[in-house]
Amino acid sequence: MFTLVHLTLKTFMKKHFLLFILAVLQQFCTTSQDSEISIHTNDYLETGCYAVTQTPTKYSRITRGSSDVIYLQPVPLVNLNQIVDVQMSNRDGFSLYIYFNKRGEEAFTEATEKYTGKRLAIVVDNEVIIAPKIAGKITGESVQIAGGFTEDEMFELYKKIKEEIKKN
Repeated sequence: MFTLVHLTLKTFMKKHFLLFILAVLQQFCTTSQDSEISIHTNDYLETGCYAVTQTPTKYSRITRGSSDVIYLQPVPLVNLNQIVDVQMSNRDGFSLYIYFNKRGEEAFTEATEKYTGKRLAIVVDNEVIIAPKIAGKITGESVQIAGGFTEDEMFELYKKIKEEIKKN
């Protein structure tokens, strides 16, 4: 009887240990379209605007709603200290408006001018929300995030940014 219980327990532990290992690997690995495995680091990226680079960095992320892996510079061009407010809008679809202080406005204008023709990534709570190609210099006290978001997704983003602004 003891041997049977011991073997059953041993089998149970092996099975759950393998499930645990698979869950850990799934968290750190993503299968891309061509079945290669890309390892993603746990390096946290604060909410902000980041330059996207072609050179692999340890700050690789998958863009929301996509399987594209992008590489980010480690320092944000615009950070949470430069964001003063966020508002949600449902005019012409669901969108967010992120409002900058004067330093944020200047930093965002400079970033969009410097990275015209390249991509910038908006990161919220360590996740790339959107990484558009910049068509030209963008000026003003706010930026709009829109396109392809449901009302629930937009509301979740709104809450996350609002909470981070309050903590800051």
